[in-house]
Amino acid sequence: MKNYLLFLFLVFYTIILGLILEEFLQINQMAMSTLAEQLTKEQLEKVLDLQTRWNWLSYGIIPLIYLIKTNLVAMIISLGCFLYNYEIEYKKVLNIVLKSEFVFLLAIFAKGAWFYFFQTDFTLEDFQNFYPLSLITIVDYHQLDPWLFYPFQTVNLFELSYILLLTYFLKKALNIKFSDSFLLIAISYGVGLMLWITLVMFLILNIN
Repeated sequence: MKNYLLFLFLVFYTIILGLILEEFLQINQMAMSTLAEQLTKEQLEKVLDLQTRWNWLSYGIIPLIYLIKTNLVAMIISLGCFLYNYEIEYKKVLNIVLKSEFVFLLAIFAKGAWFYFFQTDFTLEDFQNFYPLSLITIVDYHQLDPWLFYPFQTVNLFELSYILLLTYFLKKALNIKFSDSFLLIAISYGVGLMLWITLVMFLILNIN
């Protein structure tokens, strides 16, 4: 499938899932209730006014986020291929990344299902810090330092599935062994991911 169609489908389904979560879990109302406990009436009215004006931005920014992320991952993998003397067009690498990215839609669905069917009594903090099938679900996040939240969320089965999908599609594109493809993904995307996690942790530590 053409890359632009994959991109459009990815954006479309992400927005649809976001709207479904908002409809069934009432996240915005929960956020407003939390703010109501912390702000004066006048301040809350200003926040509500800003939300009404700029609510579209939260969904409008999704294409930009995907555009940056998918191209960044594709560039890193392309660099890995170049260093290991594998010839592959950039658009094919981007196609691999876009197809693999759909696995994270399952994570959004799983998160919504968890709070709708199982943990029905939850706070906004619970929702924000939860990531399905991740390390953060097997620990009490209240006991974690804030800088540990992101790595504990990022280490999850959906991320592992993403890496395996990248490996599989790249193996087919390059016609190489699965182990060779996995090694290439590990030293390109894997190293890039570790550097990104380290950067986020560093920024959170400095902000706190």
